[in-house]
Amino acid sequence: MEMREIPRFGYSIESICISGGKDKFFSISGFILSIQLIYSFFLANKIIKRFSPDIVIGTGGFVSFPTLYAAIKNKIPILIQEQNSFPGLTNRIFSRYANKICIAYDQAKKYFPKEKTIITGNPVRSEILQLPSKEKACIHLGLKITKPIILSIGGSQGSNSMNNAWIKGLNKIIELDMQLIWQVGKLDLHKVKKNKMSDHSNIIFMEFIENIPICYAAADIIVSRAGALTISEICLIGKPHILIPFPWSSNDHQNKNAKILEEKEAALIIKNEEIEQKLVNSVIQLVNDSNMKKKMSKNILELGKPKATNDIVNEILQIIL
Repeated sequence: MEMREIPRFGYSIESICISGGKDKFFSISGFILSIQLIYSFFLANKIIKRFSPDIVIGTGGFVSFPTLYAAIKNKIPILIQEQNSFPGLTNRIFSRYANKICIAYDQAKKYFPKEKTIITGNPVRSEILQLPSKEKACIHLGLKITKPIILSIGGSQGSNSMNNAWIKGLNKIIELDMQLIWQVGKLDLHKVKKNKMSDHSNIIFMEFIENIPICYAAADIIVSRAGALTISEICLIGKPHILIPFPWSSNDHQNKNAKILEEKEAALIIKNEEIEQKLVNSVIQLVNDSNMKKKMSKNILELGKPKATNDIVNEILQIIL
């Protein structure tokens, strides 16, 4: 998806051949991964020599591994930005070579060299810090400000399990005169279109949300996966939140991210396998519980780090200047 979306915003992007999810090195998948790592290193090395960067920033994942390795081989300083509460293998390996490590959660501190690690939070787009008014957002989306508005975000590709839960519960949402902004994703778009209830004026569904600040501003309650950057954004927005961690995320990091918010009474968690039974009823219950909404909004705002982007940029400048 990045290969399609990033150029639309005026940035160039290069790809290398690497994929994650293969942790058994003494197997066929492990052999394939080894070949990919070697080939990807040569690709990354070629890109770095041509681009000649002053610094390389790694955010984890398999794609960062050959790139960071190529940076070290070319004597280019590196900065690691760990987005999750539990760091992935790549960031843990390269932390010893990093000039600086910027983390989002205090819980990640113990995995990195203390003298090089700083808590900054995760960078978020500037529009999140200056959301339009709820009234303006509702007018833009064609929604009624007097009716509850639920925003459902299933990740960039959408979520089949979340979509099935909404399809099953659309009748209840419409009967209770609630409104739903529903990010469906590409794979389930046709299935949702076929459902007659999705044509109701209270339901707005789309494959991908391009203007997420407008949707955040309109929403009374947000339902989403528990990706690191999504959580960083909602901590700044301060809206009541229901998190559904993606159960197959690397190192179970989404569940670990979500638990931090749940422990602070800043979000509710629904397990992926319980979505169809619990999602709609939990949303309805939260809509009608004003005390819970106020408490969650207050608690989640206390976890936000609005200066994260600026703090990370300052660390980068200290390294390269």
